[in-house]
Amino acid sequence: MDNDTSIEATRHERETTEFARLKELRQQHPELFHRDIVTLHPKVLNFLGMTALPKDLPLGYIRLYPEDFIVEEVSRDGTIHTIEPETLPETLTAEDRRTLYCDVVKMGVGTADMQWRLANELNVDRSRVLYAGLKDEVAITSQLISLRGVRYEQIKGIKLPGIFCKNFYYGKDIIRVGSHAGNRFTILVRTERDIAAEDFNSAIQRVEQSGFLNYYGHQRFGYRPHRLGNRHSNHVLGKLVCRGEYDQALKTFLTATNDNEMPLFANIRLEAQNIYSDWPKLHELYGRYPVYFERELILVSHLMANPKDSLGALCMLEPQVKMWVQAYVSYCFNLLLSELSQKGTLPEKLPLPMSPDTADRAPYRSLFEQHGTLDIFKYIKPFPSIAIARHHIETKIKADIHSLTSVPKGVIVNFTLGKASYATTFLLNLFTLITDEPVPEWVDRDKIDIKATIGIGSVKTANDALGKSMAPLDM
Repeated sequence: MDNDTSIEATRHERETTEFARLKELRQQHPELFHRDIVTLHPKVLNFLGMTALPKDLPLGYIRLYPEDFIVEEVSRDGTIHTIEPETLPETLTAEDRRTLYCDVVKMGVGTADMQWRLANELNVDRSRVLYAGLKDEVAITSQLISLRGVRYEQIKGIKLPGIFCKNFYYGKDIIRVGSHAGNRFTILVRTERDIAAEDFNSAIQRVEQSGFLNYYGHQRFGYRPHRLGNRHSNHVLGKLVCRGEYDQALKTFLTATNDNEMPLFANIRLEAQNIYSDWPKLHELYGRYPVYFERELILVSHLMANPKDSLGALCMLEPQVKMWVQAYVSYCFNLLLSELSQKGTLPEKLPLPMSPDTADRAPYRSLFEQHGTLDIFKYIKPFPSIAIARHHIETKIKADIHSLTSVPKGVIVNFTLGKASYATTFLLNLFTLITDEPVPEWVDRDKIDIKATIGIGSVKTANDALGKSMAPLDM
């Protein structure tokens, strides 16, 4: 069994406890969770390099409930892995039983979280639970997974909060990352006012004919689910690492804040600025909320034993540093995409700058000069998991838009995107799209079965099978 499983189980218990504290604190001191998210929206887009989006779009709010955001994986043969439960057979037979396949449906659970929970229940290593792509956490999602060396009898009776499995069959291969075709999305955007579907005709025609700019979305820059707020600053940290400024990257991660972060947590970072380098005091400070500040505590624990070892501390969080560098690369891509789009000189594809080919890096040279990151490869060497490889990304994506359906103070959008595309990026071409806390007063709180409303199944049946949402700050 995965050696990390017991650690992850303990972490889940800590999450449950901490989120309960946060919910209670929010009721007592709502000001600690208040931000003007409507005003912040355009600032965040600019901060992430998305400066060529349409303007003056209607206000829309997403993810009030996980069931407002449905993601159903599409396989390469066109199969849609739906969220609706099914009656399981008593037995399952096949000549080749090396791999068990099934659809896993989850709500309020991240993909990696789903992976370790299933591995824990099955008493197998996490590496034997494989999937094609990450799926949203604050959502109801369905995707095909493979369970190597697992028998149907081991899993058919398993019940986990926020997770169920269906559509079992045996095979000989395994699921590999990127082996799917894309995802079908059914999303309720709660709007400030009633909007007729016909009002989107010109925007839909534009997107269908020309596509939409393939920006890296908020998730790439450190989006936190469950409306806990986030600095969206992974790219800032990645830029410091790519300049070799490890001390500054460490200090920025530990103490810097901005208007995107919840005041509760921003205030703690401001306290941290006054006691920086007093590692025991910092450890005590971050220990007030050990789940939210989990990574900060890991770094500070290392620095308590090795006060001058900033690089060593960062190496303790190499997967996180990798995400920072990837975010910086994505930020540069977003900036270049915006610039070329506004100039009208957009090619069909753009390379990413983390390439060994100097021709791929050439379009980014002026950005790297401005940022002081020309020696990026030199400074990422201490982090061997950061790959240097060629990737060319489509600059525009076309969505297969199935329907737009008006409901009271909302619009249900049903569409399919290819893999490695962001549903929220597509929606940013139709709405001034906001999420997070606090929920604006104009957002309608009624729950809607969005699949039943447009006639493609039912959210209710999946919701009933999944049980209560795992989102900690549910109203």
